[in-house]
Amino acid sequence: MRRIIAALAALVSVSATLGAQKMSEPVREAMDACIAMREAIGSGSTPGISAALEMMKNCDAEPFPLLKGINIESFDVTGHFVFTPQFAKALLDGRDVYAYSRRYARIGNNPRGSGRKGVVYMATFGAAAGTSAKYSLRADDQQDIAVVTEPLGMITLRVYDSTHDKWYNDDSDAVNGKPYRHVSFNLKEPSNLVIEVINTSGRDISFVIIGN
Repeated sequence: MRRIIAALAALVSVSATLGAQKMSEPVREAMDACIAMREAIGSGSTPGISAALEMMKNCDAEPFPLLKGINIESFDVTGHFVFTPQFAKALLDGRDVYAYSRRYARIGNNPRGSGRKGVVYMATFGAAAGTSAKYSLRADDQQDIAVVTEPLGMITLRVYDSTHDKWYNDDSDAVNGKPYRHVSFNLKEPSNLVIEVINTSGRDISFVIIGN
């Protein structure tokens, strides 16, 4: 199991080199865990899912308390993957988890606080084919925002600092999209951010938003 986890980490440890600013280690590890889970689910590898589950558990991520949807239609994640250890564990146990994805997402996205420094946050959302979803976030200091899709998903990521009229985007190959993206930047004072995830995959997808 340790060798499988190490191999997965080496395979997906790409987030540290993405973007203009280096990503913090805790968020990088959470992104790598979600990418590993995405690859394992896509290939149907039970050992891979088990190894990715251990990576995800080690991140000790919490629900995202300050992330709020902006004028988005309610997306039903039923039938889609939910990026939580509970969902992955139930899948390994042979449960019909995809029929109850919405329940797992609601539990996983239920915040336990108002946001604390030094904590990694994760929440699973979704977007219909050809649409985008926007979220607001009040933030300051070092910001690492990553998005990973379920298998076959492709996205473009744009982050707008409405307080200072400044953009932080990961939008290379914007038309085709990529399966995961991230931006890292530093805010000198509290700012209002708008996070937009654009679904370019031509199908309905779920995705996880990771931040600090």
